[in-house]
Amino acid sequence: MPLPDLPLDVLDLVCDFLDQHELVTVAASAPVFYPFAQHYLYRRITLANPKDAVRCLKTLQRSPHLARHVRFLSLRVDPCTPVFRSFVDLLASALALMVNLDTLDVVVPHNASRAFFAPELYGSLYMRLTHFSCNLPLDDAICSFLQRVPAVKELQLGEYEATLPASTTLQSVPVLPATALPRLAFFMGPGDAATVLVPGRPLESVHLYPGDLSDEVLDALSRASSPITVLGAFTHSLSPSTLQCLADSLPHLHFLRIMTMYHASNPPDEICHCRALWCQAFYAQVVQILSALPDLVGAELAGFRWFSWKDTASAQSHTKPTSFTAPPTPTVTQDELFDEDAVAIGLY
Repeated sequence: MPLPDLPLDVLDLVCDFLDQHELVTVAASAPVFYPFAQHYLYRRITLANPKDAVRCLKTLQRSPHLARHVRFLSLRVDPCTPVFRSFVDLLASALALMVNLDTLDVVVPHNASRAFFAPELYGSLYMRLTHFSCNLPLDDAICSFLQRVPAVKELQLGEYEATLPASTTLQSVPVLPATALPRLAFFMGPGDAATVLVPGRPLESVHLYPGDLSDEVLDALSRASSPITVLGAFTHSLSPSTLQCLADSLPHLHFLRIMTMYHASNPPDEICHCRALWCQAFYAQVVQILSALPDLVGAELAGFRWFSWKDTASAQSHTKPTSFTAPPTPTVTQDELFDEDAVAIGLY
């Protein structure tokens, strides 16, 4: 049967099995395949070179029907080199046309953030976008964009530039309407952005960049509309009081990981000979706090690894039903604290 007589769904299915190079060859040699090859050629776009990015974005700007084919876009430009205004305008117009995106991964200089105002200006909505990753902070432009992506479940944002004064950074955090991001389940980013994004949204997993687990951040995490079960954080310091506040704010945690360069078990230099006693006291408090969390399965705190004995008991109950009796509260002695079978300790 001649190629032009083949059903359209067959031609489309053939292109689905071809790689990028083969699609280009087929589109150039058989015009009947051209529209179907275009559909797959522009479905996934990865741009890591500025020149390639300019050429591709210009093509999408001139051909809106091609922009509507894009499902996955990864754009990575050196964030340390400011881009020209013409590139930002080009990115803005192309981004506004790619309304069928399901994954958007962007790394650009901070002066390119205004490109994310384009969807609001053009009236674009991204009803399929579920994953959005960006190195830009939660500024007015990103806040505007987040109001156009109702299906986003996974969100990653960057930090504010270190060159900005602290007062400017705090004042620049915008207010996001409560109706935005109704399906957000995963967030990775700085704590100041979490205070805006978490309250009232169904977060399940949160991972915070370097900063302090302040009362403001913990209060925001506690006000998620669903229990947060996974928390990761890189903090400046960690103390038992901070850990206790975290446990009070997030009582339904399943997994916890906190990395820090300093915690309260580090004794002053003048009493280094008492380091073992300091460590024992610190980790004894940690074990007591973690054991009180009813759903916690595992935790890692600056290399200190803790696993719940409740998880083992639950697994055994599935194999042999027994009548429930409340187990005694576990106690940890100084000798048991450093037993490899109980916990694994390794400071980074």
